[in-house]
Amino acid sequence: MRGKGPPSLLGVGLYSIPRAAQLVGVAAPTLKRWARGYTYRTEERRRYMDPVLRAALPALVEAGTITFLDLMELLFVAEFRRHNVSMPVIRAAARKARELFGVSHPFAVKRLCTDGRSILADLEPRDIEGAIGRDRLLHEIHTGQNVIRDIVEPFIVRSVELVGDEIGRYWPDGFERQIVLDPDRRFGDPVHAGTGIPTSALYDCAKAYQSLADVARWYDIHEDVVTVSVGFEESLRHNHRLAAA
Repeated sequence: MRGKGPPSLLGVGLYSIPRAAQLVGVAAPTLKRWARGYTYRTEERRRYMDPVLRAALPALVEAGTITFLDLMELLFVAEFRRHNVSMPVIRAAARKARELFGVSHPFAVKRLCTDGRSILADLEPRDIEGAIGRDRLLHEIHTGQNVIRDIVEPFIVRSVELVGDEIGRYWPDGFERQIVLDPDRRFGDPVHAGTGIPTSALYDCAKAYQSLADVARWYDIHEDVVTVSVGFEESLRHNHRLAAA
């Protein structure tokens, strides 16, 4: 009988750490720490902090690659951080949500919107790594609940397609802009939905030849497709430079 082979990578989406950092809008070293964990030194000894991510394929993460579901999970982690919810609170919420939902990526499931606020409300100081005062904890719980209500719920309605209970496709600029990350297309690389052409390919071509009209003619597509794709890639790079500054 044949041995069990390696897992198929079809339909999971694959992103290098630098590319994932662009898409999430954080510095690459930050995303790497979230995905792989890190060590730090105290006065007594070196310590290890677990990753916030429960990776779908840990061996890939060690090689510097994450999957589509990993990317979606880290997208929500970044949104919480941008609204000043601390990593200890995010980590504690993720642990509780994994236990409740029975999934590895609790921020990438539909129930985040319906159950996320109650998960945060159930947190106690003993759940949180490190010292955090009760007043600070209560403040961050309130902030996190507002993030779910005011940011996450509209984002899911506007930008995310659910397949079953998990995120199956991500439209980073909203459905009307036609840029999609779909793990079943081009290994999840952002593409123009109507043509299937990677936005990065159109961006690189436009930067090399300085003519959107020429690029559209070479690919036999409408110039608007090139314009939208180049604009998307430029916004990624701009936001990433701001995050890394």
